[in-house]
Amino acid sequence: KLLKNQTFTIKVYRLKSGHKVRFRSKNSDIVSITNTKSKQCTIKAEAIGDTKIIATIYNTKKNKKVKTLKCRICVTPPAVSVRFKTSSYTLKVNDSINLSTLLTLKPKHTAEVPVFTVSDKDCLRVSPNGFAKALSEGTVTVTATISNGKSDHLTVYIEKAEDEE
Repeated sequence: KLLKNQTFTIKVYRLKSGHKVRFRSKNSDIVSITNTKSKQCTIKAEAIGDTKIIATIYNTKKNKKVKTLKCRICVTPPAVSVRFKTSSYTLKVNDSINLSTLLTLKPKHTAEVPVFTVSDKDCLRVSPNGFAKALSEGTVTVTATISNGKSDHLTVYIEKAEDEE
């Protein structure tokens, strides 16, 4: 999945000596190929929709097609709004949660992943994809921000783990 106007590099690994790759887009109105090198290409998401990138591997010595690889690409619009489904959440020390399950992005079918920031990294660690782990007791504010600058906040209360009580 890509956001409209996003670029991505596709690379073919473990090519044998004498093999070359040709890349093409099934629908260049949706995904165009903007730069091609010997083993890779850069694609750009031009419009919302689905298409495939086809990589055809050729043996240049025998002038023969060896293999065809296909990669499905889904281009989605960027998010226009982000909201947490609740204003607060409680975790115990050492508990984890995927913060993305507490979020609503609009449109619903966007591939955008918000950027998460935390007010106290000693209490709560959050990975770039939204997995959070409670490290110590405290109250933390988590902010989810999308590319247009809109954001929402969640207060996370972290309590002592039951085995510590």
